[in-house]
Amino acid sequence: MFDTFILSLFAHGYKVKPSTLFHLLKGKRSSSVLVYGFFYQSLQYVGLFPKLSEEKYNQLLKDFFQKRYLAHFGEEVKITELGLKQVEHFPKGLTSHIDNYHFARGEEKIWRLFLFSIQVVSEFTHQERKYLPIENTPFYTTLVKRWFATMNKENFSEKFKEELIFLLDRVEIETANELALQFTGHARNGLIYQQMDKEELFLQTLKHKNQLHELFKIMVENVAHIPLLWALLGNVFKQNHNLSMNQTKNLLINGNSLAEVSEKRGIKPSTVADHLLELALVEENFDFQLKLPTEVQNFFAITTNEETIISLRYSELNQKYPLEFVEFRLAQIAWIRRQRHGR
Repeated sequence: MFDTFILSLFAHGYKVKPSTLFHLLKGKRSSSVLVYGFFYQSLQYVGLFPKLSEEKYNQLLKDFFQKRYLAHFGEEVKITELGLKQVEHFPKGLTSHIDNYHFARGEEKIWRLFLFSIQVVSEFTHQERKYLPIENTPFYTTLVKRWFATMNKENFSEKFKEELIFLLDRVEIETANELALQFTGHARNGLIYQQMDKEELFLQTLKHKNQLHELFKIMVENVAHIPLLWALLGNVFKQNHNLSMNQTKNLLINGNSLAEVSEKRGIKPSTVADHLLELALVEENFDFQLKLPTEVQNFFAITTNEETIISLRYSELNQKYPLEFVEFRLAQIAWIRRQRHGR
């Protein structure tokens, strides 16, 4: 199914350079790769396969061409009708919650801390001090020990249980059941996700990641409802943040121009522009505030075809209507966001 999943990432139907998708799946986060992910709705898969070799990826492409799933157009490729039919075999909904952009960097740490905290609280609830902990790595044992020591123990178990129930009530039923099967507690050993179904390992791994990201999204959207867990996990979630980008964001919010941000932070103007583009890509309520030439505004206003916007070249537009590259990209992103999400 791995090959079918890779093929599905071309199902948007546009002509693209396949090398950019390879860099995205490996985890490259340059502005050009992230823009590609946004345009072709694969940004959530950035860094999904960090160990994918170029040799294996190119062999997959070669197989797709031989089977006529993809067609060549110079340096670009496009999925064929036969390829689209093949993609239909990939299980629907299996990756609907995956968000590697926001969660990949701390995914394993968050999940292991979460599981370990459940065990510690369960044994505490049963007044059991002698048990085999599921973690012995100092990173996890130190964090959980420090967290537990700072907690007010009055009604602690009940409050912790309420937070668990709050989270499990808000994920899909299958997700809640399968996550709960992995909990270890007093007189109970949790399963590992590979033990829970007979699917091939690749599909098991994707499904597990999808369920974790569903849970994580509920967490970050409901911090006020999980104060005990957030006290443990909050700092680890922050590892997913682009801290430099957030520093740029704060200066922009306070009214600084791109040039002023560059000067104050001592970074290149191009880096500030990259931060601005990334903010536009990932923040749903990003305020574009574009001050484009009237002719450019009119062009984007009257264009109704997404492929026209995506395939538009900066050099072509700049020859007619001079504008900065970052303005060009922001205008594209703003147009696509309006068309797809109405904002």
